[in-house]
Amino acid sequence: MVKAKVRIDESKCNLCNLCLKFCPTGVFKYENRGIKVNNELCIACYGCVKLCPTTAISVEVAGYIVIDYAKYY
Repeated sequence: MVKAKVRIDESKCNLCNLCLKFCPTGVFKYENRGIKVNNELCIACYGCVKLCPTTAISVEVAGYIVIDYAKYY
């Protein structure tokens, strides 16, 4: 099983909930006016990274951090 660590930059997150709606394993949960993450469920598909309109989500696997750099250009 993949050991992934999902991070949400709360200063970038606009609470659009797209990650909640997309995630096939239910990693994300809306709680206390914010998005909470359950890393145990992450399969590192990176769909949330590609989908996030504000580049607030990154996923770290085996020490490598994956973000969608295309959104920066």
